[in-house]
Amino acid sequence: MDVREFYAQIDKADDDFKAVSVDLYKIFRDTYYLQYIFSDLSKKAAEIEDGEKRERFESVLSYLSERFYEISEECYKLSAEIDNVREYDL
Repeated sequence: MDVREFYAQIDKADDDFKAVSVDLYKIFRDTYYLQYIFSDLSKKAAEIEDGEKRERFESVLSYLSERFYEISEECYKLSAEIDNVREYDL
């Protein structure tokens, strides 16, 4: 392997890291938005007159909202970590 091929592989790896970071950021943005939607729906579930149904809807929607928030935060952290590695280590 010559030097040009070696650096070409490094550039390709860097491009791949950047693509993963961008994808993780998109997942962060989309899951954060879904978290907002489920949170809002959970609040609107209070309007359901049947107490048992209302409780089930609120429980499920709150759970989904919390999970999407956790997923969005993890994706954001991973994206930021990859960006830091690319900027400072490569």
